[in-house]
Amino acid sequence: SSLLVGSSLPRSAICSPFVPMPPKKETAKKKAQPSAAQQNGSSSDSKAKSPEAVPKATDARVTQQLRVLEIVGADSGGKGEKYSPRTEGHIKQLSDVLEFFAFSRADIANLVRRCHHDETQIQIAVANIIEDRSNQEASQWEEKKTKKQMKEEKKIQEEQDRIDQEEREREEAKAHAEEEKRVARDRKKAAKEVKEVKEEPEIVKRLKETEDKYLKLEKEMEKKIQQLVVEYTAKQQPLLDERKKMLCVEDGAGEKTGTPALTGFWCKALQNHPAFNDLVREWDEPVLQYLQDMQHSFVDPEDSDKGFNLKLIFAENPYFTNSTLEKEYKTEIENPYCGEQKVLGIKCTQIVWKQGKDVTVEAVAKKVKGGGAKKAKQKKEKEEARPSFFRDFFRDLYPKMELSPDAKEMAMSMQEDEAPYGGEDDDDDEEKDEETLVGQLMQFDFEAGAAVKDDLVPRAIRWYTGEACPDDDDDDDDEEGDEEEDDDDDDDDDDEDSEDDSA
Repeated sequence: SSLLVGSSLPRSAICSPFVPMPPKKETAKKKAQPSAAQQNGSSSDSKAKSPEAVPKATDARVTQQLRVLEIVGADSGGKGEKYSPRTEGHIKQLSDVLEFFAFSRADIANLVRRCHHDETQIQIAVANIIEDRSNQEASQWEEKKTKKQMKEEKKIQEEQDRIDQEEREREEAKAHAEEEKRVARDRKKAAKEVKEVKEEPEIVKRLKETEDKYLKLEKEMEKKIQQLVVEYTAKQQPLLDERKKMLCVEDGAGEKTGTPALTGFWCKALQNHPAFNDLVREWDEPVLQYLQDMQHSFVDPEDSDKGFNLKLIFAENPYFTNSTLEKEYKTEIENPYCGEQKVLGIKCTQIVWKQGKDVTVEAVAKKVKGGGAKKAKQKKEKEEARPSFFRDFFRDLYPKMELSPDAKEMAMSMQEDEAPYGGEDDDDDEEKDEETLVGQLMQFDFEAGAAVKDDLVPRAIRWYTGEACPDDDDDDDDEEGDEEEDDDDDDDDDDEDSEDDSA
């Protein structure tokens, strides 16, 4: 270390192994000066004989050997080997520095010999050793990530990329929807301007005035009809209460359900109605066995156009804690000239399912990655939504809401079912926005609720027996007729083929 501290060489000289060797120092004992004759003779001899030049320390072979020795430290002797006093002095000076890098006495002695005991070359060699070993230790101490860490970082990056992609898609969809709305507003504004410019004939104005008077009388009639509906609904209610009482009579032998006198009464009535035959699933049937009664009422008894309420009453059951499930439909007349109603919103009771009894979800085995056979035996399950009467019929709906994935899937399937025979509309080529899908779901749900109010509640037993079901005989006859025509065509083709063969 003293050699390094006391060195006055620049950094570039210490770090580089290719520094020329300085001339050797003169020895203490001077050799006798030769005589003039001897000098003359020796000079002539030297001219006759040109001895081989001493190799320099900068020779490539020597430098390569020195570099190898600096890095690996050749072991060429044991600890008890004795060296010359000059070598021992170098060993004593360098041992404090090089022993840290696992250099033995023999390694240091070999280093000194390779440098020809030259202090400058020794300093350069030691500096190179320290630099190489420091770089090696730094690379060894560098933190290395495990496969698990790299996998987690990759997963996080992929998730972030997915989120960014979804955000970009949402922004693009939003911009596209805004552009479509702008175009629609411009078209509507243009149509309105054209309509205002075009003056109606006098006869048209007079006919509209006459029709408005007619509509006013019709509105008065509907108001009186609604009063009669409310009056007679109150008179009919005791009969519906009597029906409920008859269905709830227990015979003592059967299983306790919602309608012990006729088990599964409401479930079968629902399944027989076209509005519910696709909504009621196999896993919904055990729950509907506990349905006792279905009732309806108006949001505003004086105006039926404002909407209605439904109430489904359940007996105590092992599936959920609710005793009643209610729905509220709020509506208004959108077009008074054709009586078209607009659904403003649908609000439902939230079902409180008991532990492990939710029929609107199913347990799906979760795929286990890696771990071998032992880990594969550890079954992991996760719950996924599935179609159900209690999911699809008891869902809150309102305009401009964000649909859940299962609701969106249901709306898309309805859209496919409404596609015309022989292909899809041109509008179906473009993806409908979420607002349109919400409107389709609201209309479908409203029609199903109206079926409960107008069909199932007043005529439940006829739907249970199937007497109220639509007659499909005409459709069957049409299908049979088509099949007969196809058979006739096939027979005609066979006859023609046989005539050709005979010819």
